[in-house]
Amino acid sequence: KRQQEQANTILSLSEVLSETTQGDLSARVNTEEWSEEFVTIGLAINTLIESLEYNVAEFKNAIDRFNKIKEVSTTLLAERDLKKVFEKIIESACKLTDSELGWLLLADEKKEYYTVKAVYGRAQEMKDYQMRLDGCVVGKCIINRESIIAGNYTLKPGKNIIPAKVIKEGKVRDSETVIDYTVATELKIGTVLGIPIIADGEPIGTVTCYNKGGVKLGEKVDVQPQYTQDDVEMVNLLSVYAGIGIATTSYIDELRKREATIS
Repeated sequence: KRQQEQANTILSLSEVLSETTQGDLSARVNTEEWSEEFVTIGLAINTLIESLEYNVAEFKNAIDRFNKIKEVSTTLLAERDLKKVFEKIIESACKLTDSELGWLLLADEKKEYYTVKAVYGRAQEMKDYQMRLDGCVVGKCIINRESIIAGNYTLKPGKNIIPAKVIKEGKVRDSETVIDYTVATELKIGTVLGIPIIADGEPIGTVTCYNKGGVKLGEKVDVQPQYTQDDVEMVNLLSVYAGIGIATTSYIDELRKREATIS
């Protein structure tokens, strides 16, 4: 009987491993009728397959994101209309991070105010909206040249200091930021991702995404989706193109002004 059990166990393991090597990562060992000593082996193999399945899925997602960013970058580099560049960047940033809402903002020369230059999703009325830099999430991005993630906070009227994670040069640290009660509640902002835009070595604006997974402030969900470092890296690539677009357009405008002066 024991020999038969061993033979059946080996056969079952062989079948599952064969399916796995052929690309079926959903295959699992059924250990229901196995003795305890064999169950341990079966569960260990299932754990390995699950880990492999997860890693393969993550790798495929990374390739998919890379291809999408490559496609977007090709479009952006060919576009000379800065308004269209901004709109494409914020649209791509929100879609790649599964965000419900997003703004691309630029600071004034003194870096006291920012202006919403492009909007994705609802709240189109925020276009051209101005706000001071020293009292908001995006202001911190611009002033400190840092990417920032915030979420899972409670609010009270006025300015709220909320926990956040700051990412700079690939390093993550816990921090705090400020969010305005009125803006957050009116727009139902539940989670925030802010990435600085750098042009000619200077921070001049941000790409800001809101509400990961489409979950708004106050919505009841089992698990609140949170922005990740992968999201930061993807949007950071897009913000680089924003900086290039701004710098290039400014350079072209300057050349045109000089030509007009000479002629």
